[in-house]
Amino acid sequence: MTTNTHLKEDDEHSEQNNELHKLLFPDGEFPFTALKFSVSYNKKLLDGWVKQPAPCCGAAAIAGAVNALKNKKRKDSAAIDHLYVVDKMLSYLNKLKGPKRRMFVDQLGAKINNVDLLIDEVCVELKKNGVSLEDREKATGISAEDTEKHWLKATRAIVSRKMEFRKGNVSEVPNIPGEVKSLNFCGALRRLVGVGGEGSAEGELDVFDSLDKIDCYKNKGKWWDGDQGLHSILKMEGGIKKLLLPKPSTGSFGNFGILGAISHLNDFEDDWKFTATELMGVGMEGKDWSPANVKKDDDAKQVDKCWGIVRQTFNALDTVILSHHNHHYALVYALREWEEVDGEGTKMVRQILTARGGQRPANWIGFNDMRKIWLGSDKYKFMKVEAHKNK
Repeated sequence: MTTNTHLKEDDEHSEQNNELHKLLFPDGEFPFTALKFSVSYNKKLLDGWVKQPAPCCGAAAIAGAVNALKNKKRKDSAAIDHLYVVDKMLSYLNKLKGPKRRMFVDQLGAKINNVDLLIDEVCVELKKNGVSLEDREKATGISAEDTEKHWLKATRAIVSRKMEFRKGNVSEVPNIPGEVKSLNFCGALRRLVGVGGEGSAEGELDVFDSLDKIDCYKNKGKWWDGDQGLHSILKMEGGIKKLLLPKPSTGSFGNFGILGAISHLNDFEDDWKFTATELMGVGMEGKDWSPANVKKDDDAKQVDKCWGIVRQTFNALDTVILSHHNHHYALVYALREWEEVDGEGTKMVRQILTARGGQRPANWIGFNDMRKIWLGSDKYKFMKVEAHKNK
């Protein structure tokens, strides 16, 4: 059963919660016909969640979680909003950016680190073709697979032109990014061609030389794929650009990015320490930090066990559950279950109050439906966020 509407973003009315009994009871009324009935809700989450006025569900969900864990209502002066978390997410990506780029350069065997110039030129090349690193898949209609192809094609074209120019085979100056154009032209040309400065020198390979040497035009190996590959670096740069949009987007953050961003908040906290881990979903087997691995062939006993873990975690002190479902992050505000007559027997109905879009607690999703979401993709999971008061 799902109630209320599916909001992509929250509007000006979103913070006005319905009367509590209408929100928590099935069809807004106490289920007197139920043989058993129980409901758990987190009042601190209902008071602390924040509106999501942009495609930044990850930031808005984290903000609501932190407010609840600190027992702050969203209107309190000490409460945080999505923009506070967006700023910290930006700080987190910038913290990771430098080491990731250095590992890429070391992997190539390059002696000169001019990967920033490569990324600048990729952006220029993509713009010529009407795309960018910060494009949203839903907005452009371009799939993630096709986006990667655009990026790879642009990279190969840039390296090819750069090397031909350095060899003197072409007279056309390669793409010059806007910030380079503002420099003295001779200095910019030296930088682009590779004469002195950041360019390649005899016996010292830069990023362009190294990519040419490994034949990046045909080969797509470690230099492109993997955590240290250029594709990962470009995705991170796109994530940074998305956070800087007028309507910031956290669309580039997967589960581990969300968990990392929550941990990064501790760098700005004196009184609190936050920890976050994956709690439940597919592909958790063997991961000792997760008590529940969901499988397609789970029997009723295992489903009961998983529900018990959800309920226990939800009701634990200083703990909230953050859900990743259907391209969206939102909090779990309440749980309810009841036993009802089913033919000649009975059955249990179990539901979770969350949000399919925006952050307003609006949608009751059946636990079996949530399991189907998890089974559809191993990226969808429940995450547990805890707070500890520093002594």
